[in-house]
Amino acid sequence: MKQSITAAVIALFLASSAQAVMSLTMAEGMDQNGDGQITSKEYALYYDLDFDRRDRGDDGVLTPKEFTNENLFRIGDRNQDSQLTRDEFQRIYTRKFAQYDTNQDGLIAGAEIERVLGCVTQTVVYSNRDGKELTLDIDLPSGDGPFPVVVWVHGGGWTSGDSSAFVKFSQAMTLQGIAGVRINYRLANATDAATLEDSLSDVLTSIEWVRSNAETYHFDMKRFGISGASAGGHLSALAAQQTPECIAYVGYCGGYDMLNRGDSSWPSAGLLRRFLGGTDEATLKASSPIWQIRQSPPDTLLLHGTADNIIDPDIAIRFAEALRSQGGTVKLVLLEGASHGICHQPQLKRQCLAESEAFLCRVFGIAP
Repeated sequence: MKQSITAAVIALFLASSAQAVMSLTMAEGMDQNGDGQITSKEYALYYDLDFDRRDRGDDGVLTPKEFTNENLFRIGDRNQDSQLTRDEFQRIYTRKFAQYDTNQDGLIAGAEIERVLGCVTQTVVYSNRDGKELTLDIDLPSGDGPFPVVVWVHGGGWTSGDSSAFVKFSQAMTLQGIAGVRINYRLANATDAATLEDSLSDVLTSIEWVRSNAETYHFDMKRFGISGASAGGHLSALAAQQTPECIAYVGYCGGYDMLNRGDSSWPSAGLLRRFLGGTDEATLKASSPIWQIRQSPPDTLLLHGTADNIIDPDIAIRFAEALRSQGGTVKLVLLEGASHGICHQPQLKRQCLAESEAFLCRVFGIAP
């Protein structure tokens, strides 16, 4: 039965091994004639216009600055020339049409839009720093709320990455009635030249935005959590210790100790100096979650691969011990033989999702 996409008020969230996710805003944008279904032509036209919108140089190619999703850029750049042509850009998304079109009739419609109650995703500007708009993506469950909410902080070595890194984690949690806020923050790269003060300030500002807009989006600040991976694990763990409302923290292969890094290959001494402002003991301690634990820290879930040579898993073990010493409740999951990037490896991602879902439901008092 045809109906308007607006009336559905849900995102595509298809249960498959390659879960496809489409926000309500995107679906409405694709449905050019408003008949409640999306043809392959409408789908292609949407991304053709999206290419033009991104091509700020108007030169027919997209650079990494114009298309900042690092993973998708790498997938699309087949000839490895560090730019995407219109055809390469279209190919990234054309393959997803079949994932949405589960009955293979050439349309995305009806039950394919409404198959699973999912989430509505909205992007908003939460801050403006030195002329740069900082955005966050809100993933709201269906229903009226109030919703427990988790702020998700992406990794990328402090120098790269964006809010799309946690899209599947955040949107999967909406099926349990948990809202997600995936943030972007200034990076220590040539464009932003951010320091720890800048990046952490952005994370804390995004949390203040959530706090100030709780009534509008039906966030339940009594059930508030923070999560992050790798470098985002470092920033999010610092933020969790500075946020009184935070009762749940989830860290994936995070850099929780800048002083005693063990066999970690990240961060380099040069990056430490550039991002933290020094490598003396006082600076490193002040920059390390393990040395900044508050009294009665939030309930914590830590996941780390035992074969991680980017961030030594011993850091997670010691962080768990330090949290417990301050009265915290901690579950530490060591993934045997797993390397860094556990959130992006299919089998490990499923395990991380299952552990995270069970943990957050328990802390937030939700029957999964």
